[in-house]
Amino acid sequence: MTNYVRLARTLRDLLGIVETIKERGTGFLSLAEDIETTTPAGELIFHRGGPGNSTSLPPC
Repeated sequence: MTNYVRLARTLRDLLGIVETIKERGTGFLSLAEDIETTTPAGELIFHRGGPGNSTSLPPC
Protein backbone atom coordinates (compact mmCIF):
# COMPACT_ATOMS: atom_id res chain seq x y z
CA MET A 1 0.00 0.00 0.00
CA THR A 2 1.13 3.52 -0.55
CA ASN A 3 -0.90 4.78 2.40
CA TYR A 4 -2.68 2.82 5.14
CA VAL A 5 -5.56 5.32 5.24
CA ARG A 6 -6.65 4.00 1.83
CA LEU A 7 -7.04 0.49 3.27
CA ALA A 8 -9.41 1.09 6.22
CA ARG A 9 -11.56 3.77 7.80
CA THR A 10 -10.95 2.84 11.45
CA LEU A 11 -8.02 1.50 13.40
CA ARG A 12 -10.08 -1.56 14.34
CA ASP A 13 -10.70 -2.30 10.64
CA LEU A 14 -7.02 -1.79 9.83
CA LEU A 15 -5.91 -4.18 12.57
CA GLY A 16 -8.40 -6.78 11.37
CA ILE A 17 -7.22 -6.49 7.77
CA VAL A 18 -3.56 -6.73 8.81
CA GLU A 19 -4.38 -9.82 10.90
CA THR A 20 -6.11 -11.43 7.90
CA ILE A 21 -3.07 -10.66 5.75
CA LYS A 22 -0.83 -12.25 8.38
CA GLU A 23 -3.01 -15.37 8.55
CA ARG A 24 -2.54 -15.79 4.81
CA GLY A 25 1.23 -15.90 5.26
CA THR A 26 2.29 -12.45 4.15
CA GLY A 27 2.86 -9.02 5.68
CA PHE A 28 1.61 -5.44 5.39
CA LEU A 29 3.84 -2.66 4.04
CA SER A 30 2.86 1.00 3.84
CA LEU A 31 5.32 3.00 1.77
CA ALA A 32 4.18 6.49 2.85
CA GLU A 33 4.36 5.82 6.61
CA ASP A 34 7.27 3.37 6.50
CA ILE A 35 5.20 0.77 8.38
CA GLU A 36 5.70 -2.93 7.77
CA THR A 37 4.66 -6.09 9.56
CA THR A 38 6.99 -8.58 7.88
CA THR A 39 9.47 -8.54 10.78
CA PRO A 40 8.91 -8.84 14.54
CA ALA A 41 10.26 -5.30 15.06
CA GLY A 42 7.98 -3.85 12.38
CA GLU A 43 4.96 -5.63 13.81
CA LEU A 44 5.75 -4.28 17.28
CA ILE A 45 6.01 -0.72 15.98
CA PHE A 46 2.75 -1.14 14.06
CA HIS A 47 0.85 -2.37 17.12
CA ARG A 48 2.44 0.13 19.53
CA GLY A 49 1.30 3.16 17.58
CA GLY A 50 2.56 3.13 14.03
CA PRO A 51 -0.69 4.32 12.45
CA GLY A 52 -1.55 6.65 15.34
CA ASN A 53 -3.10 5.92 18.68
CA SER A 54 -6.72 6.73 17.91
CA THR A 55 -9.79 4.71 17.03
CA SER A 56 -10.25 6.48 13.69
CA LEU A 57 -7.77 7.10 10.94
CA PRO A 58 -6.98 10.58 9.59
CA PRO A 59 -8.66 11.67 6.34
CA CYS A 60 -6.93 10.91 3.04
